Amino acid sequence: NATMKGEGLTEKQQKEQVDRGKGRIQLLVTMRGGPPRNFARFYQPVLMVDGREVKPTFVQNERTPLVQDDGRLAARNVYVFPLGGLPMNGAVTLVVRGAPPEQKEVLRAKIDLGKFR
Repeated sequence: NATMKGEGLTEKQQKEQVDRGKGRIQLLVTMRGGPPRNFARFYQPVLMVDGREVKPTFVQNERTPLVQDDGRLAARNVYVFPLGGLPMNGAVTLVVRGAPPEQKEVLRAKIDLGKFR
């Protein structure tokens, strides 16, 4: 609410926001596609770690993607995963699948967690 009012955050509010993200990794993933405009609405992400799937604790798929200069659509999706069990200096793979029943893979991206701070 402080941003909407044009106010800065107090030290306590800043600390609360930093603490809120502890133990999690948040990924902002821009995916291009469409039509239709809601192409990313039902995407389901997982992190692949040593052959096992880590499910997200929060998923926000953009329902109204941005129209790019070339006419393609870009959906900005937010995926939050728990840090527990992830290799802090290793690599994981983000896999995003479409809606059931087909669950066609739409993205596979390797992420080097050793480069995150």
